[in-house]
Amino acid sequence: MNKKNINEHIAQFLNYYVSLPDSRYAVMLAGSWGCGKTFFIKKWKEQLEGKIKNEKIKIANPIYVSLFGLSSLKELNEAITREVYPILKSKIYKRGKQALSAISKVTIKCDLPSIASSVSDGNPNEINLELDLVSLFKTDSNNVQKNRIIIFDDFERCKIDSVDMLGYINQFVEHSNIRIIILCYEDEVPNKKEYDKFKEKLVGRTFHIEPDTMSAIEDFCQEPGINQLKLD
Repeated sequence: MNKKNINEHIAQFLNYYVSLPDSRYAVMLAGSWGCGKTFFIKKWKEQLEGKIKNEKIKIANPIYVSLFGLSSLKELNEAITREVYPILKSKIYKRGKQALSAISKVTIKCDLPSIASSVSDGNPNEINLELDLVSLFKTDSNNVQKNRIIIFDDFERCKIDSVDMLGYINQFVEHSNIRIIILCYEDEVPNKKEYDKFKEKLVGRTFHIEPDTMSAIEDFCQEPGINQLKLD
């Protein structure tokens, strides 16, 4: 990233984090609305993808998912799966092809009481989902076999309970060794007391994104065609 970026140290840590062979923890990027969290992570993602392509780094391109408005784990599973298999976002899929049915229905282990209470069979140790992404990321498929990174943006705007959401994310960290980056405005997280307790077990590092207007302006000015504009 631009050396003038005041959040450069965060980018450097993320580069280190995604290179770890076994991280076992998630990273959180915190900050208020409008501070530039999404801008920062998308620029970092773009530059990492460039390195992966040009330097043949053995890391898969990061998956970016906004949690804004998602109200169920099924919706979240489908959103992630569409990023892993872009064909699911094609016109064929939108016209009604049941591409998701090709992925086996299995069970994700989970011990969160708030999730377990919603399971129809009443089993307190299991939750049945249409897509088991933990197993998906363990397959030999070329789409998913490389070291994986998932970015969850807008955590506080998700309609799924915050503790349930952390429990869901924990499955990837513990069982699939996936690098997880969470973007969140923590002041707006509901169920904050329980959220804080669970976060301590899952999130190993928290960074606060500082507003960096100059970097945003410089980046905008580098867009194709912008520097050719002439003012009267």
